Amino acid sequence: MCVKLTVRGDTPEEKAASFLDALIKHGLAEVQDDKPARIPIPTLIWQGIDAVRLSGLTNMLDRPVVARLAGELGWPDAARWIKAHPKEYTEGVFRGFIVDPQGGKS
Repeated sequence: MCVKLTVRGDTPEEKAASFLDALIKHGLAEVQDDKPARIPIPTLIWQGIDAVRLSGLTNMLDRPVVARLAGELGWPDAARWIKAHPKEYTEGVFRGFIVDPQGGKS
């Protein structure tokens, strides 16, 4: 596929903006939010994850250990959720969690 892009502007900044606009117009680029969405989770799951975080017993990126500690600290639902939702857990560690009053994804 060959696409002809027209770039306008006198300054480097104007040319860069024009180039990005052309890429977006032709579907070759997309604008993403500056701040990624946080991961919604139920209150009890957040409480278990936060209990492990506050304990300081492990790096929160060590998902299997976080799940084990959540169970040992009395948060079995959080332990099961972490094991069942590895992708959401990891995304939440990097992007942040938000307590979902509707219960999140259980």
